[in-house]
Amino acid sequence: SGDLFAAFLSGGMAAESFDNLRAMFFTEGNEPRKSIVTKATAAAAPELASYFERLRERVLAVEDRRRCAITAALTAALVTVALSVLATYDRLKRDRAALDYDDLTFATLNLLERRDAASWVLYKLDGGLDHILVDEAQDTSPEQWKIVGKLAEEFFAGSGARADLAPRTIFAVGDEKQSIFSFQGADPSEFGRQRAFFKAQVEGADLVFADLRPEVSRRSARAILEFVDTVFAEAEAREGLTSTTDAIHHDPHRSETGRVEMWPTVEAPETEETDAWDQPVDAPSRSSAQTVLASRIAARIARWLDEKAMIPGTEKRITAGDIMILVRRRNAFAEEMIRQLLDKRVPVAGADRMVLLEQIAIADLVALGRFALLPEDDLNLAALLKSPLVGFSEDDLYDLAQPRVGISLWDELRARRNERPVFEQGHGFLTEILSQADFLPPFEFYARALSKGLRRRLTARLGSEAADAIDEFLALALAHESSHPPSLESFLSWFEKGASDVKRDMEHGGGAVRVMTVHGAKGLEANIVILPDTAQVPDHERREPLLYSDDCVFFGVVKALETPKITAAKEAARLREMREYRRLLYVAATRAREFLIVCGYETKNGVHDESWYGHLQEAARRIGREEKIAGETVIVFGASLSAGMAQSLALPEPPARLPKYLRRSAEAEPASRVLRPSEAAGLDEAVLISPVGDSAKRFRRGLLVHALLAHLPAIAPDERESAAFSYLKRQGLAPDDAETLIQETLAVIGDPVFADLFTASSRAEVAVTARLPELGDVRISGQIDRLAVTGNRVLIADFKTNRPPPDSAETTPRLYLTQMALYRAALQKIYPGKRIDCALVWTDGARLMPLPTGLLDAEIARIAAAGSTDGGA
Repeated sequence: SGDLFAAFLSGGMAAESFDNLRAMFFTEGNEPRKSIVTKATAAAAPELASYFERLRERVLAVEDRRRCAITAALTAALVTVALSVLATYDRLKRDRAALDYDDLTFATLNLLERRDAASWVLYKLDGGLDHILVDEAQDTSPEQWKIVGKLAEEFFAGSGARADLAPRTIFAVGDEKQSIFSFQGADPSEFGRQRAFFKAQVEGADLVFADLRPEVSRRSARAILEFVDTVFAEAEAREGLTSTTDAIHHDPHRSETGRVEMWPTVEAPETEETDAWDQPVDAPSRSSAQTVLASRIAARIARWLDEKAMIPGTEKRITAGDIMILVRRRNAFAEEMIRQLLDKRVPVAGADRMVLLEQIAIADLVALGRFALLPEDDLNLAALLKSPLVGFSEDDLYDLAQPRVGISLWDELRARRNERPVFEQGHGFLTEILSQADFLPPFEFYARALSKGLRRRLTARLGSEAADAIDEFLALALAHESSHPPSLESFLSWFEKGASDVKRDMEHGGGAVRVMTVHGAKGLEANIVILPDTAQVPDHERREPLLYSDDCVFFGVVKALETPKITAAKEAARLREMREYRRLLYVAATRAREFLIVCGYETKNGVHDESWYGHLQEAARRIGREEKIAGETVIVFGASLSAGMAQSLALPEPPARLPKYLRRSAEAEPASRVLRPSEAAGLDEAVLISPVGDSAKRFRRGLLVHALLAHLPAIAPDERESAAFSYLKRQGLAPDDAETLIQETLAVIGDPVFADLFTASSRAEVAVTARLPELGDVRISGQIDRLAVTGNRVLIADFKTNRPPPDSAETTPRLYLTQMALYRAALQKIYPGKRIDCALVWTDGARLMPLPTGLLDAEIARIAAAGSTDGGA
C-alpha cells in the first residue's frame, strides 16, 4: 500500500493515478477493504490511521462517481444506438405503410387522448357501446388498460341521456397466477389496480360491483389440484402469484382421483463423452443428463403405447395425443426430446415453433432453388451436391472440384458427367431442375421436385422430423403465391428475410405427443403432462441489458462496476423474473387433466435451490408416498398404476456378469515416437534451388509443372494440351516455352509404367500415417503427392520442385530415398499383399524417376540398423 500511495503522490495526484488509490482501498474483486492500517500502526500513529480512514471515505465516494460516469456513458451509447435503430425501423414502416401491434395500441390510445379529436371520437363510440369484455385480463398491458378506461369513461358518469336503458357493463376475466407474458408488456399488478379503479367508478355511480373469485377447477383431477395447492401453500413459493396473502385453494369439480409422480433428477456426468466429428457442437452428448432423461421419457411413453396401458384411475387407453411435454425454453433438450421420441417410433407433433432456416432439410431446398436461379454459385452448388438431394460423397465432390482450371463447378460437372455414375445422375437431376425453374411457380417447383423421391431422401438422411419442416416450407411457398407474384427469386428472398419463423397450432396435436413451451401451452390441456425442465432457473444477468428503477434507467454493467442503485435495480429485476418463473410453474402444473409427471436433469452445479424441482419435491414429500419402480424410488400421490403402467423409469441395466474383457483393466499402450525422414537421413545431403536470383526462373518453371501434373489428370486426354496451354498463357509464359513445358509434362503423365498415377481415379496429396514396429515401434506421418491403387499394385510419386534432378536413382539424395522408403513401408501395412512402386517426379525438366525396390529395401534396412545401435531410429 505504501508503494501504491507513493506512486499516486509522485504522479502529482492526477486523475490518471487514481488506479493506484483504488488498488489500495479496494480488493481484486473491486470490493472496499474494511481497513487499510494495521492495528499496530493505528496504535502507534493514531493520527495517520485517522487520515487514511478519511482518505478511504473520499476514495469510496470518487469510485462511486466513477462507476456512475461509466454507467451513464454506456447507457447513453446504448440509448443512442437504440434510438437510431427505432428511427430506421419507423422509417421502413412508413415506406411500406405498415403498422406493428404496438403501433395499433399507441395510435388508438393517442386518438382517445388527443384534445382535438378525443371528445368527438368518444362521443361517436359512446352511443354504440353497451358492454366491454376483457379476456385474459392478467396479460393486458397498462397501455391497453388505458384504452379500456377511456372507452368506459361515460359508463359510470351518471344516468345522462340513457336513463331509460339498462346500465352499461364491463366484464374482465383473468387470473393473476397465470400472468406469464411480461415480455409482451403484461403486468399482473395492473390487474389489481384496475380492479380497484373500476370498483370505485362503479360504486361511485351507485351501481353494483361484483368481485367473483371462483375456486372450482373443471380441468384437473383431484390429486393434481391438491398437489398444486400443497406446492403453493408456502409463502416463498406463492410469492408473486397473487396480490393477497391468502393461500391458494382449488375445489375439484371432477370426481376422478388422478396421479402425480415425482421422478429423481438425472445427475450430470463428471465428464461427458466427446464426439467431435459426429456430434453437432450445440447438441447434448450421448452421456449428458439431458440425453439420458429424454431417452427415459421416450422409452416410457413407447412402453405405454406398445402395451396399451390405461390412464391412471380411468378405463381409457393411452394414446400419443394424450401426452404433452412442457419445457421452459426451446433449447437443446427440447430438440433431443423430439429426436428420442422419433427414434422410438412414437408419433410426435414436433416443436410448437420452428425457425425453418435452421433446419438442414430446408437449407438444402433453399440451395436447390438458389442453384436454379444462379448455377454459377460454386459454394451453393457444392453444398447442394453434398446434400441428400444429389448424394455426392466427400470424395466425389473433391474429385470434381479440386483439379478445375478457371471454370465453374457446374461447367465442370457438365464436362465430366460421363466419368462416373454419380456425376451422370447429379447432372441429369440438376439439368431437369434448371429446365423447370423459368416457368414453374415456387410451390409447384418444390412440390414436383419432392414428389420425385427428394422427400424420401431427406427424411432417410435427416430423420422423420424433417418431414414437418418440409410441409411447413411448402405451406409458406403456397402462402407466398397468394399475395405475391409467383417468382422463385421473390419467394426465396421473402423466406430468407424473416418468413421462416413458423408458429404451429398445437391445440389438438393431431394424435401425436406435443413438445411445447409452457408459454405456448397457455390455455391448452392434456390427459398426461410431463415437466422435464424443472431443475434450473432463468439466467438474470444476461437478460437485463437495461435496468429500470422508479426514476432512472441504467445499462446493466458488470458486478465490478455496480453502484447501490444498480445493485437494487438488478435485484428488483431478478425478483420480477422469479415471480414470473413461479407463475409459469403454476400454469405448467395445471395443464394436466389426469396424470402429472415431474422430472429434471441436473447441471454440474446440481439442482438450483430456487428451482421448480425444489418446490415440487418438498410438496411431494409432504403428501406423497414412495414407490419402487424398476429400482427407482419415485414419490407418488393419487391413484395407483394399472398393471400395464408399471414401466421402468431407468435405461436398461447392464447384465450382472460382465464379460471378462470389460472387467479387466486396460493395459497401458506404449507411446510410439514420430520418425521424420529428416531425422532418419539427415538434411546435409539436401541441395535446394533458391527461389531468387538466377534460379528464380527454374523455380517458377517447377511450380508450373507441379500445377499441371496436379490438374491435367482430371481432364480428358484429348483436351489436356489445350487446357495446359490456356493455363500457361494466363501465367505469362511465352508460347515456345509453354509448348516445351507441356510436352515434357505430358511425357511424364504418359509414362507407361506409372500411367495409373495420372488418371482420374488417382488421388493427389494423400495423408498417410502408420506404425512401424520393425524400426523400433515408431510412427511415420506424411503426405504423398500422388497415389493410385489398382488391382494388385499401389503407385506413389513425390514431386520435387525446388531441387536439381540427379543423374540416376542411385545418386538421389538420401533424404528423398528415406522419405520414399518410409512411405513404402507404411503403405505395405495399409495394403498388404500389393506391390508398392515408387517414383520421384523432378519438375525441373519434368522427369519421372522410378525408384528400384532393392534401393528402398536397403534404405529401410539401414534405418532399422541405425535404430538398433543408437536406441531409436
